[in-house]
Amino acid sequence: TVSMRVQRPSWIPQPQAITKPPPFESTVPKSCRISARAALFAALLVISGSSGGVMQPAYPAFAASYPPSEMDQVERVIDGDTLVLSTAGRVRLIGINTPETVSPAQKQQGAPPQCYGPEASEYTKSMLPSGTKVRLESDSEPIDRYGRSLSYVYLVKDGTFVNGQLVKQGYARAKTYGKNNRYEFLLKTYEDEAKSEKRGLWGACTVTTQTKSGQSTSLSPPMVTTNPVRNNNKKFPNPGNTKNCSDFDSYDEAKAWYDKYFSLYGDVSKLDGDADGIPCKSLMKKATKQ
Repeated sequence: TVSMRVQRPSWIPQPQAITKPPPFESTVPKSCRISARAALFAALLVISGSSGGVMQPAYPAFAASYPPSEMDQVERVIDGDTLVLSTAGRVRLIGINTPETVSPAQKQQGAPPQCYGPEASEYTKSMLPSGTKVRLESDSEPIDRYGRSLSYVYLVKDGTFVNGQLVKQGYARAKTYGKNNRYEFLLKTYEDEAKSEKRGLWGACTVTTQTKSGQSTSLSPPMVTTNPVRNNNKKFPNPGNTKNCSDFDSYDEAKAWYDKYFSLYGDVSKLDGDADGIPCKSLMKKATKQ
């Protein structure tokens, strides 16, 4: 028997062993992954919620990948983006900025509220009446230099993302402070939508200016501009700095006077020393002792 062996030409490559490819490893840290079920649930919340014909921001899907948030309860609303909670105390909503109503300019100089500031405050109060259960989520920097907690706030009852709702409805601008930028892109998306629809301050506070060519150009709402109607209220003219807490017989009387003029002209008589929305605390303490 003659066996013949054909030698493989050198230009034909040698067959390589077939190996099983390594399992896929995601580059996303495990701490930042969420399940498909969690993402679907969050998406359904966004689709199902609505307010005033506008889709209502719900708990962001990717928020589920972060540590559990804290539960708390609203005591009162100071202004559009600042709250007082039962446990956390004074809380600033992060990622957003509403027009000022109780800034040092209003508190110390009697300046009128910024355009759409009172509306933003009232809207936040309507969403977060006293006793409302909320969920708090912090970011990279949980406390600011004033000692306030910096938080994303959600309604426990339906998951509404309060920070996002204010921006989406046009009561606040998206604004990133420091390293707290977790939802920067989401909030900016809401702002762009509110701008395009001219919701809230984007429709009420725009002004025009003359360019060098003489053309009128529409600008974004300036945060220092006030509504001229409020500054020339014929029914309630600006009383100026004419009152002291000693001029009132009771806290209720002082509060009524303060509320009457504050939304129009700010704290012109400087009755609210710490700008927390409660004027003449000395009268309140006096009433409590009695």
